[in-house]
Amino acid sequence: MRAGADTGAERHPNSHQRMMSFEGSGDLQTGEPERWQSNVLISDPAAPLEQRWISIPRNVWHRPVIDRDGRALTGRLSAFTAEWNNQYFNQGSPKPGSSAGQVHGRYDPRTRHYVLEWRSPIKGGPFDGFTGLWHLEGVVR
Repeated sequence: MRAGADTGAERHPNSHQRMMSFEGSGDLQTGEPERWQSNVLISDPAAPLEQRWISIPRNVWHRPVIDRDGRALTGRLSAFTAEWNNQYFNQGSPKPGSSAGQVHGRYDPRTRHYVLEWRSPIKGGPFDGFTGLWHLEGVVR
């Protein structure tokens, strides 16, 4: 991950993804490595649907962008998926259709160390009703 830049690509071969900005704005890029297209999404209800919503077909690469303001990191990873025992669980934040929960964290420009954290309720399957607590950290290279 790179503060203020993309956070890595993902794709979902078995599901159609829909992304929308519920608060503020952000850049969700689609395409493939070396050929990304920016899709800046805003949350203004008066804005045209094309500026607030994107539909991503099956098996299309997409990647969110984490924003940095000084040492603070924020972002939306609504399509973050966890897999266990051939079962897939949306563990993104916020959940599609919700404005609650956002990925947050911090960045140290001196050491280039970052931390991102969020909570995500699990619906369905053997972990139904539990909450995933996510903590990602690393060093920007």
